[in-house]
Amino acid sequence: MPSGWARFDLYRHRVRVLEDATYTNYHSVMSDIAVLGFDSTVFLPNLTDLSWLYIQDEVWRDSVFMHEGIETFTLMLELRDPGISEPILLYFEHIAARMPRLQSFTLHLGSRHEAYQGHLKLALSWLLPKLQFLKVLELTPILDSDLYDVTSSTASLPNIENIDAHINKYMNRSLVIASPPTSPITLSCKLRSLSLEISYFDAAAYFLSTEFPVMTKLSLQSYKPESRKSTRTLTRTISLRCKFLRDISLISDAFVSTANEHDLPPDGHITLTDIQSLFHCRNVVRFSVYHACPLPLTNDDIKNILQNWDTLKEPFLNPSPTYLLPSDVSHPYPDWETLAVIAEHSGHLEGLGIYLNGFAEVPPRASMQSLPKLMRLKVGTSELPSKTKDAARFLSQLLTLQCRVHCSFMSQTMQDGMTYPDYYSLLFGQGWKNRS
Repeated sequence: MPSGWARFDLYRHRVRVLEDATYTNYHSVMSDIAVLGFDSTVFLPNLTDLSWLYIQDEVWRDSVFMHEGIETFTLMLELRDPGISEPILLYFEHIAARMPRLQSFTLHLGSRHEAYQGHLKLALSWLLPKLQFLKVLELTPILDSDLYDVTSSTASLPNIENIDAHINKYMNRSLVIASPPTSPITLSCKLRSLSLEISYFDAAAYFLSTEFPVMTKLSLQSYKPESRKSTRTLTRTISLRCKFLRDISLISDAFVSTANEHDLPPDGHITLTDIQSLFHCRNVVRFSVYHACPLPLTNDDIKNILQNWDTLKEPFLNPSPTYLLPSDVSHPYPDWETLAVIAEHSGHLEGLGIYLNGFAEVPPRASMQSLPKLMRLKVGTSELPSKTKDAARFLSQLLTLQCRVHCSFMSQTMQDGMTYPDYYSLLFGQGWKNRS
């Protein structure tokens, strides 16, 4: 058994993952290790996954751990002087030269200063076309005005499959205005998945200026509650530009932003009318929509969704909105009977999320179709049903024992005004016990 430095030399060949992307001060130790002399120019020759916190003016140390075998790189970029752009570009040059075979690149920008963002856009636009093996790209946060340049720089990447970008929602929009390109940008024909944390307005503008040849998965999360108008504009744009989608997720719940009712848009609830343009995407298998307010849906609306998307296997229709449904509500909302309608028209569902009017009566036991393939059910209710056993018996006729159920309700009686207790055991414990 080797000892001392000989043992260290042996063990360094066994390292596969190195993580220093925290604020723990390991840098002095890593610097000392990096200057050690070895007979190989690659310090950790079998390293494939590197996570790193970059601090300005320390490029020499970081580059010691970079080599062509690294496939996954996560970088926390922390810059001290927002007026200097050269260090960013120099560091990215090291990435391109020493890790040209990266398949996954994640970049977290530690500062929200506007000057950082401008330098970052130029450096990223230079770096990304050099990473010809890249499959997964994650960027957070960037400016909405940078989205066009940064994503267009991936157009020449032959293997890119997934892009995830978070827009800097804290930036003063009066300082930076997004300018769409004069002609549409066509992204890679390999791009399958796009995830953006962005307002619906900016997302719609982006889609109008971008071509997605074969994208099948889209996830959009707004940092504010969106209005009916912005939702309708976005869904129409998606239906025009992304016809091959199979997985669509639209989120504008923004719990933190909606702590005050005055933060809600004037038109409040979104409706089926605002999202039905997406029916033009004919191959949707999974669809989820989340909003601050409950989604008013009649049983006919539910049938409309299921009939237009006969390929749909997992609909999640705002099961956990931020706001309560009052007992004297006048809008039509799904109720317990709606679940029977879903079973009748789409018994092949594998996942389901829906918000129910908990004040509605639980239907009496009757012969009805079940959901034999349903593996996951997420139900949000405005009120815990007073007749819990009746609800359990009703659901036990719809579901199999293999179905995983999450049931939550919102209560105004709690001191904090809002809670989501899971009453799975209470609701379903007796349901299957008394099933006959």
